[in-house]
Amino acid sequence: MKTRLLLACLLIPWPVFAQVAFQQPNWDRAMAVEVVKAAETQTTLARLFQLAREDNDNALLEALSAIGGDTSLPDPAADYLLFSFAVGLSDLDAGSVSPTVLQFLGAYQPRTQVPLEDHRGVGVPLFNVRAAAAGARSAWERQQAGSDALRLSNGRPETWIKRYLAASPAGRRGFLEALAELSPGRLQALGQAAATQLLQSPELAPLVASAGIRSSDPELVWQSIEHGNSTDLPLILREAAGQFDATACAELLNRSLRLDSTTRKALAIAELGPVSMDDVQSQDALFESLESRELGAGAALVLSASADPQVQQRLTDLARKKDGLAGQRAALAISLRKEAAGALQ
Repeated sequence: MKTRLLLACLLIPWPVFAQVAFQQPNWDRAMAVEVVKAAETQTTLARLFQLAREDNDNALLEALSAIGGDTSLPDPAADYLLFSFAVGLSDLDAGSVSPTVLQFLGAYQPRTQVPLEDHRGVGVPLFNVRAAAAGARSAWERQQAGSDALRLSNGRPETWIKRYLAASPAGRRGFLEALAELSPGRLQALGQAAATQLLQSPELAPLVASAGIRSSDPELVWQSIEHGNSTDLPLILREAAGQFDATACAELLNRSLRLDSTTRKALAIAELGPVSMDDVQSQDALFESLESRELGAGAALVLSASADPQVQQRLTDLARKKDGLAGQRAALAISLRKEAAGALQ
């Protein structure tokens, strides 16, 4: 941890670093927690949420400011109250409090700084009110985006897609979550319309894949694998592996292994390989991958977990030949299987 902190300091430009002042710890963590436990906070929290539900933003802001500025209130208790309120906002309807309230919480400097675990001279907030406020804002943005997505779902798919592309990351999550409420027909329409734009907008891949998974259309998922951003692929492949049957997963794996991208191949092996092992073509493709410097270790890991006696015999025969990388990787697979079996005993 100390090394990471030093590297971070070295990477910060000097004009910026000169303006950075690490907070000093001013509370012991265990003692601060005990102070919070001993404080009467529930009545105050109930009052804050009552003001929020009554849309009484002026009184709410006054109450929050009073807590933040009350020097007679122990620091941990003050921070805990504001933190708990900020966290609880995520459970309320979007816009339950005014932007001014969120701005106050987002600008609040916690009074309780406890030592960083591996660097005792650096203080970190015990209750990060700013992060909690940001989380509430993100949750509301996602909630509002989901409502917009459902409202737009009966219109032209192009309009829905345009709004999705214009949304923030939190907003896009809201749009994707709304897909769970759409009919297979609407999902197909959205997925196919978005797939035609993948080459120009690869960030549409999560939308195309989600529509394909929810409407049981592996072809849409394949298009997202082929043309989407590689950063989106782990989740896309994981969700496909969890929702599609072994036949569909094997087809996606075999097609993925014919791509030029080593990254996409490796991700497909890791996520789709374990659920595709009953497919002979997939087995052959994985055995062929043992010879690859980039893919061999991943293929060995997948093959090591196969319960198929023929797969294990094939690995044994290949390992005995000690033929280049493939033989080494086969031996690795056998070793991994023995270690896994030993761990279960």
